[in-house]
Amino acid sequence: KGKARGGRGVDGEDRDDAQSLEEQEEEEEPGVVDRPEPPIASSSGLHGTSRPKANLFEAVVEEVGTKSYRDYMKEAHRARIERELTEKYGPFKDIILHPVTQTVFDKVEELADINWVEPGRVLPTTSAVLIIVMAWRGGMRGLPLMLLVSLMLGVHPHLIIIGLIIHRVFYRKRPEPPKGMSAMPSWPVDSPSAAGSSPDKEVRLEFHKDHVPEGLDFVVLGSDLGALFTAAALGRCGKRVLVLEPGEAATGSVVRVGTTEFVTGDQCLSGKVESYFNMLKALTPPEQAVDWARVGKAESGFVHSAVSVDGMDPLLWRTGVDAFLEDMVSKGADRTMAGAFLLSAQRVAAGMRWWMCSKLPEADQAAIAKNLRGQNDQYLAAWASPARVESLARHDPLLCFLLFSLWQKENLSPAAINHAALVQSIATIVEGKWYPVGGPLAVAAALLPAIESAGGRLLCKARVKEIVVNAEGTATGVRMANDLVIPAAQGVISGLGAHRTWAEFLSDEVRDKFKMPILKHLPRARRVIHVLFKLEGTAEELDLMPTDYFEVPPAIDDQGKMVPPRRGGLGANDGHWMEVRFPSAKDPSWAARCPGVSTCVVTVEAGPEWLDAQSGGTAHFAKLALGLEESVKKRLVLAFPALDGHIESVQVLRQLEERSLSHVVPTFVASPAVDEEPGKDAPSPTIPEEHKAFAAGIKPSTPILNLCLTGRDLVGVNSVNGSIMGGWLALHQVLGYTCSDVALMGRNVISELQEVDKLQKNS
Repeated sequence: KGKARGGRGVDGEDRDDAQSLEEQEEEEEPGVVDRPEPPIASSSGLHGTSRPKANLFEAVVEEVGTKSYRDYMKEAHRARIERELTEKYGPFKDIILHPVTQTVFDKVEELADINWVEPGRVLPTTSAVLIIVMAWRGGMRGLPLMLLVSLMLGVHPHLIIIGLIIHRVFYRKRPEPPKGMSAMPSWPVDSPSAAGSSPDKEVRLEFHKDHVPEGLDFVVLGSDLGALFTAAALGRCGKRVLVLEPGEAATGSVVRVGTTEFVTGDQCLSGKVESYFNMLKALTPPEQAVDWARVGKAESGFVHSAVSVDGMDPLLWRTGVDAFLEDMVSKGADRTMAGAFLLSAQRVAAGMRWWMCSKLPEADQAAIAKNLRGQNDQYLAAWASPARVESLARHDPLLCFLLFSLWQKENLSPAAINHAALVQSIATIVEGKWYPVGGPLAVAAALLPAIESAGGRLLCKARVKEIVVNAEGTATGVRMANDLVIPAAQGVISGLGAHRTWAEFLSDEVRDKFKMPILKHLPRARRVIHVLFKLEGTAEELDLMPTDYFEVPPAIDDQGKMVPPRRGGLGANDGHWMEVRFPSAKDPSWAARCPGVSTCVVTVEAGPEWLDAQSGGTAHFAKLALGLEESVKKRLVLAFPALDGHIESVQVLRQLEERSLSHVVPTFVASPAVDEEPGKDAPSPTIPEEHKAFAAGIKPSTPILNLCLTGRDLVGVNSVNGSIMGGWLALHQVLGYTCSDVALMGRNVISELQEVDKLQKNS
């Protein structure tokens, strides 16, 4: 009956009965005329007292008045319908019969009529099964395989979307440990680096064969923050890791001269640092969490950089987007143009995470990973081109001049620099810099318990001779300078840079046999020299600023044209480049640890003569060092007159620091390396057809099985941020995470470790 009348749903008949009743009320029955009864004089109703009624029927007629037989039928029918609905639905009658509820029932019936699975909708059954089998043999597993099966069998897209939403909601609510983790080890209470003890000995523990743990899972070369991050996370996953640092202390950036510690290089985090703080906090004991201090002073707007271009008065750059735009306008730039550039730079920096995800395994299999790879290609092609810099210099020379004064990573001309690295660096530095309280050794000491929790160790002054590779092309450990072989069951992770790893720790035979990337297509940054100044007096007495000071060559010449690609060195006519940092002024805890003393580290580029001095005798090096000390000292006092007469000692480090890969275009899109000869024009970077295979950039994985890279080379950004993100990539690589796990399923080792730690605390 309900179907015949057009009613849908489980209560169609009841709804139609109610409708028919209402229709009957509106219709008039033909031929039926209500005849009013003649009035009865002196009658006052059924119980009247004026005159007794003739019979009971007369009394009833007088009581009901003019009500007809039709009215009685309507009321009886209505009462019957109400009684039946009440018996059927009980107290939920009004809710079920509500118009909104009925509309929902109708929609559900319409959805039930949809054919949710249509075999042959995409491909014939045979072809679909063949594709699914090929995907299985190719290594596709988990959710990507389920999606492929659904698409091949013609499952309705709406059903796939609903399934993905349900899977994601329930998957994220269900805590899952990281891959390969059996149990999270407890924090080492009795270790020398535990809270309440001095960690200085452990972060400087020298290599000895008796200190090498047995049953190692991984060996990590180098101990910068990226390598330590990887090792600490593996330790929390239950992996036994040995970290081998070639320097005298952890991080490789701390040098002790007498009793004074000097911190070399940039050890600051920049940009939106909350995510980095959370990642580091997840790998440190609660009582050993490291505090970070913002660089600069509040009264001056937290100036993070002071840049002198070609001898001009320093340009001061404050922290914050509004302060950045105000500084641009005060220096003559157009606010709209500066804001547009910053907006595009922030978008590139935000999209860089997808580019990094494409470096993980199986990036070609999942549909979303293909989309990410498309973003990767766009990132490289659109932002790595020097044409963008040339266009900027041509249309707004002043803006180009000011923007390149913020470039602090390497002495490169605008014509050679990778524009993607430029905009990413500016987008992060605008948000300011943060320095660890206690210096980089405090961060190393905080991460060390995570390494020790699984039986791992950190050893310094470790001289690695080579990475041991068997005949099948698998890294099985390392051989030390004393020919001691240290086996690693699950692999070797190198944080010493891609070029150094392949050039120094792998033989020519291994590189040729397993088709390692050609070294000339990995352009290295110019090596630098650190000059250490010990100062008498505190930061307040010497008016030292926590701000980093730079002397850089101009990006635009007097005619408003972009300076050609030249490599300047100390003493060059127009290429003088120098960094000045005061680590003691950045560290709020320095005054309590080293009262009355301050430190200054000046960094300059090393010319070819310094490379010869490295292999030459001590006398030759001492002669070059003496000349460099005098030259740098003059420039330092000229920039900071308050230091005159307060320089207690000067020392030039003999070991030259290699700043990983260069920030030129070939680092992101491989092409012939830029000529490194000082003062010589370099060819414009191109992308030859024979090197298209390198377009994805350097990845954590290598052609040698179980040999993985970590650190800043993976992201092409020479900074602490880049080092940590490189460590994050290496961590997911060695634990078996794929691009689909990270990008599609939202898995993250750090967040999973936090969930496991939370469950253990609650239990």
